[in-house]
Amino acid sequence: MSGQNRIPFDRHPLAMLLGSFAVVGVLAAIVVLGPGGVFHLLVSFLLPIAVILLVVVGTIGLMVQGGC
Repeated sequence: MSGQNRIPFDRHPLAMLLGSFAVVGVLAAIVVLGPGGVFHLLVSFLLPIAVILLVVVGTIGLMVQGGC
């Protein structure tokens, strides 16, 4: 088992690519906006959008599951 890789990276190359874009994007945002600007963007924009999406998707999921 010493020669076998425990995490098979070759199975999901698109996930690796998107993950690397996310990491590079976050680092670039910190460099461009500064830590305070990134925190402000996160709290004022991304967090409310995530909550709204969670509520909408959750409501649709409950409606589908309930058969309405």
